[in-house]
Amino acid sequence: MFEDVYHIGYQTRDRHAAIAFYRSAFGAELKLETRNPDGAHLVFLRIGGTEIELIEPADVAPLRAGPLLVLDHIGYVVSDLDASLAELERKGMRRLSPEPRRNAEGARLIYMDPATSEGLRFHLTERPGAV
Repeated sequence: MFEDVYHIGYQTRDRHAAIAFYRSAFGAELKLETRNPDGAHLVFLRIGGTEIELIEPADVAPLRAGPLLVLDHIGYVVSDLDASLAELERKGMRRLSPEPRRNAEGARLIYMDPATSEGLRFHLTERPGAV
């Protein structure tokens, strides 16, 4: 079902410090910075063949007492989002939203409900032009 890992997403209370950490520790390259409709700042970094998504929520107060980076989710690449979604739903998993959405890169994605996937927070991602 999964073809690849699309990215690994981390929440952070300070995207600038997180970018600096990834650059100095791993030589990360900045790929894209954008904002979600909910006000969250999103930063996409590239390290070799791996992509990291940094999510700085509009309200960082709940993250202040913790570490700089907190694992949030994993995005998995699928060739056919609708078929993969139907397969997971047949296995008892539920989606978190009624329909897939497009991200800043134009990929279609949908998050699955962690309550139905043993606590795993992930999204299925279909790259633009995949189907």
